[in-house]
Amino acid sequence: MKKPILGVDVDLTVVDTLASWMEWMNIPQDYIMPNPCSIDGTYNNYFMNIHGKDYNGINRYWAQKDVYDHLRPMEGAVEALEQLSKDFEIKFISVCYENHIDSKRAFLDRFFHGMEMISQPQKELETFDIIIEDNPLVLDGIWTFDKITQRQPRTLIQLNQVTHHADKKLTLCNKAVKSHVSHWDGMAEMLDYIQSGVELELIG
Repeated sequence: MKKPILGVDVDLTVVDTLASWMEWMNIPQDYIMPNPCSIDGTYNNYFMNIHGKDYNGINRYWAQKDVYDHLRPMEGAVEALEQLSKDFEIKFISVCYENHIDSKRAFLDRFFHGMEMISQPQKELETFDIIIEDNPLVLDGIWTFDKITQRQPRTLIQLNQVTHHADKKLTLCNKAVKSHVSHWDGMAEMLDYIQSGVELELIG
């Protein structure tokens, strides 16, 4: 029997690139409690408006070739995805810069052996049954795409392990999102509930 496909975002979902990004910009790491209205899913507006950073300067971080070379997965991610791989085909779906794509692939190979990664800025175009993603704008885009194309709606899970759900904008498509999850711990159990048809509002 073919396994359902579980799409998984990379940045701020399985690896905290936000902390290293802020260190690179010499910004104090008090980002965990920003003004909720300033977090639009990309953090760019937050850095520009609150810390006065230049947009091009912000994004030079992602052009580095070694962005992921010294990073480790977020707590619980490796164990959760290893467990989930028994019941799901895991597919990492991530926005990649040309310079850092090799570093990102090497990171995933190092910690998530044999799991596929696709570089795709338009995640709604990829094939998956469920997606775990931190960015509310991405989830809104998938929900809108499924509605416009009249396809079977996919299950959307917003993970807020880096910035707590109370301190960032949540996805607008609340009816489509099964849950806002605050930690990888318990993710496998939560997906069992989703597959059994139980509606979940908030985990963690």
